[in-house]
Amino acid sequence: MRIEMSSVSEVKNLPSQLYSAFSPGPDLVVRFIYRLTQSYRLGKKVRLLDVGCGPGKMLPKYAQLGWQVEGLEIDSDFYAQALQLAETLQNVEVRPGGFNDIKQRSVYDLITAINGPFAYLLEREAQVDALERVYRALKPGGLFFLDIPNLLWFLKNDPEPPCAKKSVAGLRVQHQAQYEYDVHEATFTQRNEYIIEAPNGHATKLRKTDRHAIITYPDLVYLLEEGGFIKLRSYNSYRSRRATLLKGKRIMLAAQKPVRQ
Repeated sequence: MRIEMSSVSEVKNLPSQLYSAFSPGPDLVVRFIYRLTQSYRLGKKVRLLDVGCGPGKMLPKYAQLGWQVEGLEIDSDFYAQALQLAETLQNVEVRPGGFNDIKQRSVYDLITAINGPFAYLLEREAQVDALERVYRALKPGGLFFLDIPNLLWFLKNDPEPPCAKKSVAGLRVQHQAQYEYDVHEATFTQRNEYIIEAPNGHATKLRKTDRHAIITYPDLVYLLEEGGFIKLRSYNSYRSRRATLLKGKRIMLAAQKPVRQ
């Protein structure tokens, strides 16, 4: 991820605020994750690791469920915002890092990777290593849930990139994006531009570039099953009440570590 920013530096944690403003709210996601833990019968006392927790907007919602919550975030600005939030909460801890910083063994009931952090792993070796670390860190019977873009859907449907306007920290902000596909390297790049209008009429641009591996559902199923996971279930959205065939923009997949090894 690369960010270029020219001014508006007086706004604290502006990249985090932009991310929160232009991404879905946490309530729907957390309700889905809670239903998922019930369907896999994880019990009420859940120890959760959220990989790629971003600025941490879902962490308080998880804590309200009575869970012990840990977040990992590799982006320095997002991490700073999440850490500041975690310091105001009980049973919530945030650490800098990503998948390759998971070193625990048989500790977590649930590990989540929401809004695409697994897709930032561009090499197959890194993807395999990440799943091995997740598997080791889960307790027997523990659950892994990941959510990445369904880039085959994007290639087939060629959707218009997002363009939206919102008010962020008292500033008018327009977000527009561009999509780029590299079929040789099997990567997808989203170039985001935020045009920020200050009260004095001065406009500042913030640019953020995200590069994802193009990972298919069969790829993920193969990697998870080779890694020892069982009871795989796919979902189309956070409104889903039951497992379904994938048809939309996201690949949402749950997998369980066997109780008996």
